[in-house]
Amino acid sequence: CIVFERKRPSLYVRFGLYGGFSVNRVKFGGKPNTKTVGDQVVVDGDQLVSDYRPGGMFGCRVEFENIFSSFEHASIMLDVAVQGFYQYNLIETGEYDQIVYEGIEYRLIKHASTLYINNLDVNLKTYLLQLPLKVNYTFLKGRWRPFITAGIMNYFLLSQNNDLEVIRFTEEFNQSVPFYHIGFTGSIGTRVMLSSDHFIFLETGYTFTQTTNTWPDLRFINSLFDIKAGISF
Repeated sequence: CIVFERKRPSLYVRFGLYGGFSVNRVKFGGKPNTKTVGDQVVVDGDQLVSDYRPGGMFGCRVEFENIFSSFEHASIMLDVAVQGFYQYNLIETGEYDQIVYEGIEYRLIKHASTLYINNLDVNLKTYLLQLPLKVNYTFLKGRWRPFITAGIMNYFLLSQNNDLEVIRFTEEFNQSVPFYHIGFTGSIGTRVMLSSDHFIFLETGYTFTQTTNTWPDLRFINSLFDIKAGISF
């Protein structure tokens, strides 16, 4: 009988820095539900939807390797990053919304008329703190190491444009963008190993978050695609 003993690798902590480019769309309100009550069509939930616009981010990363004894290629990642949201065109897809922007009151309805509009260009000037907790799996051990990650995304509001008021949100939260958002995030990418076991990385991913309000028309929803590049050591 021959017994092979393998020493468990010790926990290794990496630190990294990165920057990135994003394209995202925001929604003030969940998807409206249309139903018929008697002879009338009733819309439950209002929704302001933006187009996709560019933004940016920068952050740092802590990665815990060898944390799973049975899965050498898996690690845990914790990021801290700042995400910016800027110029958007908000389009009314529900029934009606009232917006105050730079001291002027606007009334948006789904079908524009001489008295109402159905879209408005605004600058959110919003900065959010990203705190994702992710599991990473790296496939190879050579110089080029493809990987995939997935996990939970947390957003915390840092600041926003006080000259913008989406009235139904400010009446509920005293601000247009609520403080806390939660959702999921995932990405794929590759690492390129350097000397001294450092590496540079490039990844692309998708993130979906929303606020936790039970009423659909009071949820702030964000869909975001990003590309990040950085160095880890």
